[in-house]
Amino acid sequence: MSSRFPTTWAWFRRSRRWARSRHLQLLDLRRRHPGVDPEEAFRRRVQVLREAAGERFSDIELNLYVAAVGDTVDSVDLSLIRQASGLSEEELLRLPGVLVGSPSEIAERLQRYRETFGTTYISVLEPHMGAFAEVIKHLN
Repeated sequence: MSSRFPTTWAWFRRSRRWARSRHLQLLDLRRRHPGVDPEEAFRRRVQVLREAAGERFSDIELNLYVAAVGDTVDSVDLSLIRQASGLSEEELLRLPGVLVGSPSEIAERLQRYRETFGTTYISVLEPHMGAFAEVIKHLN
């Protein structure tokens, strides 16, 4: 069993409780699930919240934490999130919050996340704000 399982399970229990709370308006969805494709893990977390929140779900802002933005893998500095997460470069590049591609490709990906998962709030690490500004030009 993964040493992260208890933390992950505790996160799910807390998320359900938070989602039921009348006061929850924003929830960060960056928790990682070892052995599960990151986008699938993201979908699962949103589903847990959707079920727990019920009719309140539309009142909750779902935050996508953007840890890196760049045109190419070589242009993205992954050192900060690599150090914090201990993930390999391959694993980091599959995270929903690591955005690699042209600004229009990244914008399409973010729009897909909004349509598929309901993300409505995006946080971007300060070193990547300049690159993300180009993405904003392509968002509706």
